[in-house]
Amino acid sequence: MLKFIFLTDTHGDLRDIETIEAAREFAAWLKPDFLIGGGDFWDFRCLRAGASDEDQNYSIEADLLAAEDTFDRFFGSYQSAHKVYLYGNHDLRRVERLLNSPRAALRDYAQRLDDEVRSVVNRFTDESRPYDKRAGIFNIGGFSFVHGYSHGIHAVRKHAISYGPCMFGHIHAFGTHVMEDIIQSQSHSIGCACLLDQSYNASHIGTLRQEHGFGYGFINPERGIFDIHHARKVDGEFFLPTEWNK
Repeated sequence: MLKFIFLTDTHGDLRDIETIEAAREFAAWLKPDFLIGGGDFWDFRCLRAGASDEDQNYSIEADLLAAEDTFDRFFGSYQSAHKVYLYGNHDLRRVERLLNSPRAALRDYAQRLDDEVRSVVNRFTDESRPYDKRAGIFNIGGFSFVHGYSHGIHAVRKHAISYGPCMFGHIHAFGTHVMEDIIQSQSHSIGCACLLDQSYNASHIGTLRQEHGFGYGFINPERGIFDIHHARKVDGEFFLPTEWNK
């Protein structure tokens, strides 16, 4: 039986440190075979096309420092685990856009950011996957992990249709969809480890369902059996077996 922990969407210096620390402490107790970072450990909101004045005032250096510290906390939580990072849409996509800028100064700075991000990923993990709907899949015994490639209320169902049994982040919310097929394909969306209320979503009522937390579970590759759990943060407490064993 293989054990894993899936932490996603920490978003640089917008991170929720309590969720990251809970995942770190739980990893030390669970001793997982896999530590999987689900992407968007950086935010780079100031590089977003059409970024507001407030977003443009955020420091990229603060974003870089926070992301590296998150990598250290999470992937350093259990050294024997196999460590995997799935790039998200915030990590490099905005940087890559600037690599094609007609301004040399912007291209040079974007290249420095690209190098920094890839260096951190390579230093703390054993392997990674790009932000790509086909190539961005990490699979353990028939269960897939992706960053996430769909939004909205039907996102969990769409991932079940597209990837079969899987887990993803991206939408910052917990959810489960079980397909009516012979293998009962299950898709699990996982909550985030970043601030829930931000300036860009102040009027988006769809984000009210967003929650803090992470995913974990057990996979039997030989029998194709998956036991999936959602570690939700509710009123500052996480629903974890460590609480039951105290």
